[in-house]
Amino acid sequence: MALADNLTVQVERKEDLVIIRLAGNFLMSGTREFRQQWEKHYRDGGRRFIIDMMACGHVDSAAFGELVQCQKDVVQSRAAMRVVPSDRVRSMMKKVVLDRVFSLCGSVKEAEELLAASGGES
Repeated sequence: MALADNLTVQVERKEDLVIIRLAGNFLMSGTREFRQQWEKHYRDGGRRFIIDMMACGHVDSAAFGELVQCQKDVVQSRAAMRVVPSDRVRSMMKKVVLDRVFSLCGSVKEAEELLAASGGES
């Protein structure tokens, strides 16, 4: 049974804070839309990023690869990124040890507070 390609990407911008909200299944077919939004806001001065995945059902390896690339961008530019995964996504991340690659938070509010306290650095 194939998973439905039903990803929606919404972006909220507050100065240099960018919240990218993902809903549905984050599959290879949705990585282009995600990457376009990431690039747009990263190039336009975004330095603190929150990837809200609370409404994601399934994430495939290509989508995780895209998140890893974003993390590389963040480290290279001394920006900061926090990921807010659903329980299911958090479990997937732990299975492939991505919970050690990303700073995971329990809510967008927690992520915002941590980014504010850290001065925006990873």
